[in-house]
Amino acid sequence: MEITAEEQALLDGQKKIEKGLYLAEGNLREAPEAENFVIDAGRLMEKGRLIEVNWDIEEGSAYDAAITIVSEDRKGLFSDISKVCDSHDVFISAVNTHNPKEGTITIEMTLEIADTAQLARLIKSFKAIHGVLTVYRTKN
Repeated sequence: MEITAEEQALLDGQKKIEKGLYLAEGNLREAPEAENFVIDAGRLMEKGRLIEVNWDIEEGSAYDAAITIVSEDRKGLFSDISKVCDSHDVFISAVNTHNPKEGTITIEMTLEIADTAQLARLIKSFKAIHGVLTVYRTKN
């Protein structure tokens, strides 16, 4: 396999691969579902040696995503959140709540999602719930 000068610069770590791309079989290729995917090729590949990269993109795959919802504390809030999860066919695998100050509640949830597009739709739906102040993704 012949490697171009640009690809060799990637392997040498002199150049970063653009967001959403990876190097395989001597060619730059688009990575699936790679919104936050950037490779520093010099750290992941030894000089002159390519490492094969594969993604598990099977239909029906699920990934854990942690989110935090901060809301006004009210009766029926968790029911509304649960209904959103149900309408998006999302499984809730963990929930933790606490009241940092009077009248508000912080809900930390781990959800099984199919992809980042589904997560974006969920977050938008959570934000539309009455009393929700903010929703954001947290690290698992």
